[in-house]
Amino acid sequence: MMQRIPAIAVSIALGIGFGYACLGVLSIIGSRLLGMTTFGFRLWWLEVLVAVAAGFGAFLLFRRIETRQTDSPRSDRGERAILRLAYRNGNELTVEQITNATLLDQSAALEVLKQLEARGSAADLGGGRWRLVKH
Repeated sequence: MMQRIPAIAVSIALGIGFGYACLGVLSIIGSRLLGMTTFGFRLWWLEVLVAVAAGFGAFLLFRRIETRQTDSPRSDRGERAILRLAYRNGNELTVEQITNATLLDQSAALEVLKQLEARGSAADLGGGRWRLVKH
């Protein structure tokens, strides 16, 4: 439930924003184009309808993203970046090459390399050099 609170808050804010925008558009259309000053106020129900629809749509979008991320989370992006770099540059890489070619800093690169080493996909050659093993 705690994960849904931000989605609910954003949905309410988005719904209110769309509702006010709808009221503004109706007021402008009514007063400028139709010459009726009460046109926007007679259609107050349309503002509520737009607010509820926009809020519900935003909530469904957040719910869909949350479900996709919990059902099939993406693998570690740092790991994927290192594996792509190893594919392009050969199996031996230095930490310096990784930090220069990816968005990882040295500590993040070392952490990912140690995770790969724990799984048997990388081997430390010493001196900051690593060999990535293909499976």
